[in-house]
Amino acid sequence: MNEIKFFSSRDYSRAMNFGSPTKAIAARRNACYEAVMGNVANVRNTIASLGLFSQTSIDMQAGTLGVSLREASLRAYLDSFAGYIAIERPLTQMKELIVYNDKVTKGTGRIISPFLGKNNPRPLAENKQTSKIPVSADNTVELGCGVVPGSFSATIVSDKGDTFAVMDDRKGNLLAPGGVLTKGTINYLTGKLEMEFTSITAGEAVINFNRDKYLEDTPDRMKAVQHYFEISAKVNKFEYEMDIIAAAINQKSLGSDLATDLRDSIREEHQMTLNDSLVRALRQNYAGTTLTIDLSAFTVASGRFSSMMKVLNSGLVNIDAAIAKNCYKVVAATAYVVGKGIGALLASWDDSNFWVPNNSGFVNGLIGFYKGRAVLQHLDCGDFEGYAIHKTADGTLAPVALGIYLPATDLPMVGNFLNTNEVAGGIYAVEGVDTITNDLVQRFEVAMPADWCINI
Repeated sequence: MNEIKFFSSRDYSRAMNFGSPTKAIAARRNACYEAVMGNVANVRNTIASLGLFSQTSIDMQAGTLGVSLREASLRAYLDSFAGYIAIERPLTQMKELIVYNDKVTKGTGRIISPFLGKNNPRPLAENKQTSKIPVSADNTVELGCGVVPGSFSATIVSDKGDTFAVMDDRKGNLLAPGGVLTKGTINYLTGKLEMEFTSITAGEAVINFNRDKYLEDTPDRMKAVQHYFEISAKVNKFEYEMDIIAAAINQKSLGSDLATDLRDSIREEHQMTLNDSLVRALRQNYAGTTLTIDLSAFTVASGRFSSMMKVLNSGLVNIDAAIAKNCYKVVAATAYVVGKGIGALLASWDDSNFWVPNNSGFVNGLIGFYKGRAVLQHLDCGDFEGYAIHKTADGTLAPVALGIYLPATDLPMVGNFLNTNEVAGGIYAVEGVDTITNDLVQRFEVAMPADWCINI
């Protein structure tokens, strides 16, 4: 296989740094792409051993077009939204578990480790607590502190002197012998018990449990937990046709390089397909709340544009605070995915408002930076719909995952027996996109003044 020189080129380094928020993310992306290119060599060797195609009919053979197509893939990956909203992993099979480090999000019931700082909760967890409550048909008990999963137990003593054991199942349910409880749940975080006894257990309950403060959010504790996420790859196809005579005339008359034209076209199609799939996964799987930045009290006619933009900026700060509620660390949005209305609104700012435009690329692409945060516009979003995204600085956790098995690879060229001048071929890539977590995303909408031009 010919060497892919794009890896060592200045353009590659520049594009990688431009499309990655940090150097750590750029390094992880580079390692991913190099591993993916190794998959091409494996598939090429398999095809050669099976003798499926001639030595010159497929991109995986060592040829100029094959290398240029894979370089086009790299450009597509670098220019896509992936660097800002996704973690990227090389796949070794079509369905695979990928690992990621959850250092930020605060899911219910997750254990935190390591324990750092003066508020080490270990001693608290060793303290046992006992209380007695009267048993009636319906009891709600507030224990006043968290409970270690698996440590709750209670002894129910009926009026007749019979005893029954109750314990938790580590999943928030209370278990007891048949005929004792008709309902029983425990909230490990708050220590709230909800128990519904049968009439035969009227009497008194002696409750024993271990106190737990693991799930309290203290400023001197962090979370470092590895998780696994299954992602499935699929084939994305890009087909093309051309007339050989027309192509020869075009090359002779205009001197155009058809391989270069094909490479650029495939890069653009591949990049747009990637952006579509990333935004689709983000929007369709979002399950959180929606915040509104209300600018409707302003009017364009009043000329108070500066005040309106200050309110917009304040709203974006509140969105940062909303994301931070799901995290143990203080975090803020690292990128925004917005519709064309919000994109036009942000583009109305000048340099003094921390807006830096990007005047190259596509409509569904990177349109600029606000306070150093990438603003990614996509027409699938509503005009004034947006998503604030946080991606960790080390690139190990983001809202979306992109798994790559094969980059854009050439399919064999076939002819048309009805018109021997016509040939057709195609490009395919094998990738998978899915949502990892909603904890690092906050959806928002902007309510605009009545006289704002929205038909843009």
